[in-house]
Amino acid sequence: MRIPEGSIRNKLSDRLTGIILFLAVCLAGLVSLCMLGILCLHTFEFFIQISLFDFFTGTVWNPLFTEKQFGVLPLLTGTCSVVFIAALVSVGPGFLISVYLSEYSSESFRETMRLVLEVLSGIPTVVFGFLALFWATPVLKAIVPGLPPFSAFTVGIMTGLMILPMLIYLSEAIISSVPDRYRDASRALGANRMQTLFRSVLPTAFPGLLSVFFLVIIRAVGETMIVAVAGGQQAEFGFDILAPVQTMTAFIIQVSLGDMAPDSVEYHGAFAVTAVLVLTTVALSIISRHLHKTFTRRIRG
Repeated sequence: MRIPEGSIRNKLSDRLTGIILFLAVCLAGLVSLCMLGILCLHTFEFFIQISLFDFFTGTVWNPLFTEKQFGVLPLLTGTCSVVFIAALVSVGPGFLISVYLSEYSSESFRETMRLVLEVLSGIPTVVFGFLALFWATPVLKAIVPGLPPFSAFTVGIMTGLMILPMLIYLSEAIISSVPDRYRDASRALGANRMQTLFRSVLPTAFPGLLSVFFLVIIRAVGETMIVAVAGGQQAEFGFDILAPVQTMTAFIIQVSLGDMAPDSVEYHGAFAVTAVLVLTTVALSIISRHLHKTFTRRIRG
């Protein structure tokens, strides 16, 4: 029996496609492993010279001064201050707006807002940094007397506004994905719309909403340009939100623009800070993914 030539060509094409895709996956994995290896190598060389204990407990970060000190706590507290303010600004309004869009708005308005949120989520972060310095700071000075030109307060507010569209978009998608059977069952038992929302829909969507929260926190932790433009680049230990601030990402930007010897301790210190940043985002990503899986299992019954 003769095999059609078209069938042979299709099999060869499928096999070739599979090989190309497999090689692409291997290449991506190899690049990622190389990057991870370089990061680990330089971080290890840093901790050969600087004590791990001193790095995580030191309260002074002066790697570029004559008397070098490598306590990462000022960068961590700066990052936490910005993230905390951003969460206060975005989480409450973001979840309320997402509830309205998913449960109360019309379909046409919801689709329009989704398009608007997608556009707003794509605005470059340097735009928010520029607005933070030349618009938000003068406005906030009129509200908060004595606010300096560079502060964690301004950076946190603008970071919160930056992550707000993403938070609304993802939260609305999570709430809308709760099956209608939960709403129908609640209403069949005599619950009104508000009772259905708080006793059936939101409890079901809660793990998914938490996963969205951790995703936007990752986005805030990794924010660079707003801090670099409006933060002031001063690493001070503490949670003074009205003082200039430097986060882990802002420090990485600072050292990238300076002149450092490739084998110097401050050069390896930048890799150590990058490693802390990577570990933080990976941990938050794992938590977010676990919560999203919990939500998926819940809505599938």
